[in-house]
Amino acid sequence: MLNKSKELNNMNIYTAKITITTHDIGREAGSKKEYIESVKMQFLEENNIELRDDEITILEEVKDNE
Repeated sequence: MLNKSKELNNMNIYTAKITITTHDIGREAGSKKEYIESVKMQFLEENNIELRDDEITILEEVKDNE
């Protein structure tokens, strides 16, 4: 019992930055703003994590030339 108490007193405290990378492929949206809001909403629903706009990097935009 004494060893366990001693171990608790010698515990370290850690801080970490956790980075999650995922790709969203082929989502249609009328604008970049609409796309980002759609991604944030779906990510929150599926992962219970709120994203900020600056955490989303648009890799490609394909214009619809109708």
